[in-house]
Amino acid sequence: ARLEELSTTDALTALANRRRFDARLAEEVQRAHRHGTELGLLMVDIDHFKRYNDLLGHPQGDVALQAVAAVLARQARRPGELVARYGGEEFALLLPHAGGPSAATVAERCLNAMTTLALPHGASPTAAHVTLSIGVAMLDAHGREDGAAFVRRADAALYAAKAAGRARSVMDE
Repeated sequence: ARLEELSTTDALTALANRRRFDARLAEEVQRAHRHGTELGLLMVDIDHFKRYNDLLGHPQGDVALQAVAAVLARQARRPGELVARYGGEEFALLLPHAGGPSAATVAERCLNAMTTLALPHGASPTAAHVTLSIGVAMLDAHGREDGAAFVRRADAALYAAKAAGRARSVMDE
């Protein structure tokens, strides 16, 4: 059990790692299709993180990743919700039984919590503190969308948030 936990946990942030996220995503997509339940997905990226690392160095970047991970973990409040480090400075929140309004609320809580944290970012053209861009997608539980297509839609919404000026969330159409 301990080995399983270690193999599915990101060592730096203590969040679920990509392996655990991928497994849970497949389970939750299948469950949503089988029962016709809602499933939300937030793809989250730290804005201008390369600039942060270039200015302050990778050790401080690791501290920032841990701080963001803690903020995101506090926003997952319902049973079954999963926060994972997706890769690099990107995170994912999987929200079973969450409709569009609930997923949008979680995204806004993430953005507000980062503003409250006010972690200084002296190299960001967006804000004086570390900000997030968030893409939100809802699974079409009555269709046959697979996990990969679901992630692509959330990722496209993330890039739309970046294109719209960052430090915001965008809901997939």
